[in-house]
Amino acid sequence: MPQPSVFNHLLVSVSDGKIRFLLDPSLEVAPFGMISPASKQCSFVLARESFVMDSRGHEWQPLSPRLPFPASQHVNVDASIAGDGKFTAKIRYRLRGDNELLLRLAFHRTPKEKWKDVAQLLSLSDGFRGQVSNVTASDPYATHEPFTVEYKISQPDFVDWKKEPVRFPALLPQLGLPDVPAPSPATKSAPPIELGTPLDVETRLTLRLPAGTAARPPFGTGIERDYASYSSKYSAAANLVTAYRHLKFILRELPAARAADYAAFVHAVQNDEAQTFTLERRETPTPAAKPSSAKTAAR
Repeated sequence: MPQPSVFNHLLVSVSDGKIRFLLDPSLEVAPFGMISPASKQCSFVLARESFVMDSRGHEWQPLSPRLPFPASQHVNVDASIAGDGKFTAKIRYRLRGDNELLLRLAFHRTPKEKWKDVAQLLSLSDGFRGQVSNVTASDPYATHEPFTVEYKISQPDFVDWKKEPVRFPALLPQLGLPDVPAPSPATKSAPPIELGTPLDVETRLTLRLPAGTAARPPFGTGIERDYASYSSKYSAAANLVTAYRHLKFILRELPAARAADYAAFVHAVQNDEAQTFTLERRETPTPAAKPSSAKTAAR
């Protein structure tokens, strides 16, 4: 039986008679009923189950935390590429779930004058390169609403129009997909595939191009499984490019026997993310010169 000295974190279990909620007193800005991913992993573990102490009966109870709301991540990228090749964008995040809590804590614990540093790390983790500015975030204490973060980013010489055709993938965050775990050296059997908390992810891109630019989009795709689904749409019209991706995790776990099917799902998603748009600049036609007054009179 574990000794009190080995515990370094306190969780509180409360119930309304129907549903039990777990609270973490150390997290000032956690939505009600939400604990950090680290707490889920560091609770007392016995026979591969996590437990918390029930103060009424002084006994250990299984720990199976559930979010008090559906987990979601919405990312919107409103961007443009100028004639000189400069890329600018406004990126907005709207989050519910584990990543929401991480960002709430990060912005809550960071002085406002240093929020730019937090946003710069966020942009790098999502694959955006450039200078971050104009960082804003919703109130970390407003836990009844999704947490939002918004910033602007710019990168000179993002495109070299002299090297046509220009090709680049949709300027959206890469979707994180869990890897297939390796077999255990001890048992030589593969563990279940942990997909994590059911999560709904939507990413959207609107990209404006210089006048006279022709864009050719890739083809979208759609994949349906009982444990997850993925779809994408791409379009180009006039000087506007759009991209949309939707990933939804339905189950928390897959048996190891389904590793091949899951690997095929991951491969299909990654192949779609690797597709590129093709851009070509066309010379803007010069307006015809108006006839001189002398020639007009001669007619």
